[in-house]
Amino acid sequence: MMNAAVAARVDRTGSRLGMAIAKRLVAERRREGSAKDAAARPGTRDRLLSAALSLFADRGFDSVTTAEIALACGVSQSVVLYYFTTKDQLWREAMRLLFDRLTRERAPRIDILSDLDEISRLKVTLRSMVQTAARFPELGRVVMREGAVGGERLDWLHAELLAPHYETLTRFFTEAAASGKLKPCSPSMAMIMIQSAASMLFNLAPLVETLIGRSPFDAEVVEEQSNLLVEIMLTGLVLPTTGG
Repeated sequence: MMNAAVAARVDRTGSRLGMAIAKRLVAERRREGSAKDAAARPGTRDRLLSAALSLFADRGFDSVTTAEIALACGVSQSVVLYYFTTKDQLWREAMRLLFDRLTRERAPRIDILSDLDEISRLKVTLRSMVQTAARFPELGRVVMREGAVGGERLDWLHAELLAPHYETLTRFFTEAAASGKLKPCSPSMAMIMIQSAASMLFNLAPLVETLIGRSPFDAEVVEEQSNLLVEIMLTGLVLPTTGG
C-alpha cells in the first residue's frame, strides 16, 4: 500500500494531469466552435472553392496546401476540413465550380449554333473558346498542368468535365468535313491545337504583355486573338467553293 505522502503526490499529479486534459478539451471545443461559426457564415464554402481554384491553377495540386487555402480566405484550416475531408475532394469540387461557371457562360452562345451553317458554327465556337479562356484563365492553366502530369486527376477531369466540351467540337469538325466544306482532318488534333492557341495567350500573360505592351485580357486583344485563331485554323482548311 502507498504511504500518505506518496498518495498525496499521486493525487496532486493526477489533479494536474486532469486539469491539463480538461484545458486541452476546452481549447479543442473552442476551436471546433470557432470553425463551425466560420463555416456557418454565408458564402464560406464558395470562397474556399474560389481560393482553391485560383491557387491550384497557378501553382498545381501538389504545391498547394489546405492551410494556404484557409489563409487566403482568412479562416482556420479546420474550416477547410469542415467542408472537405481531403485536398483531393477540395480540388474536384473546385473543378466542378469552374465548369459550372463555364456552362453558364456558354449556354446563351450554344443556343444560336443550331441555326448556323457548318463553317459559321466553327467560327463562332472558336471565337467563344478564346473569350472563355480570357474570362476563365484557370481553365487553360489547369488543363496544361494536369495534361502534362497525367494520372488519376486528369482521368477524372476528362471523364467528368472535359469530354462533353471536346465531343461537341469534334462533332462540329466532323459535320463540316462531311458537308464538303472542310478538308478532312483529325478532329482531336485540331481540338488540341485550338485549345492551346485559345488559352496560351492568357497562360503566358506576363510574357505577352512584355511582347505587345498590352494586357492579353484587354477586350481588343481578346478580339484580335479570336479573329487570328479563326483565320489560321480555318482559312487553310476551308475548301474553295465552286462556281460563281
